[in-house]
Amino acid sequence: MANARSNNPLAAIAYNVAKGVRRNTATMRHKKVYSDLLTGRIDEVVFEHDVYLMDIDRANDWMVSQGVYKSGDIRASVPSLCMLQVEGDIGSMRKWDESTGGIDVTSDTIVFDGREYRILKVEAINFWQNQPSKYRMTLRQSD
Repeated sequence: MANARSNNPLAAIAYNVAKGVRRNTATMRHKKVYSDLLTGRIDEVVFEHDVYLMDIDRANDWMVSQGVYKSGDIRASVPSLCMLQVEGDIGSMRKWDESTGGIDVTSDTIVFDGREYRILKVEAINFWQNQPSKYRMTLRQSD
């Protein structure tokens, strides 16, 4: 938890449970595309870091029948301390936003269990003094 700033005791609990008990590790990829209009050159920068996933559940038949989820979608949480540890690195790529943990749903992905998932939705949950303890995400397997 070095360099992570949080006064939320729930964040520390979530991080320790995810790290010690659940042990579902994944790799989060943050992508940023830079383009030069004069030369037409396009560069993509990818920053990867490990995160712990917890509260993992797959979309059930009812959720799929409602049209919100597709079969195979996953909902999972990432402890906020996983994101706070790399806040400086993400902040150098884009504006840091506490409500999303610096996650950009248009370009960031998670590799979990050998599959790459797009992040469709991010929701900060379990607040204590305006700091979330987890980020709840909806993940869909990339095509």
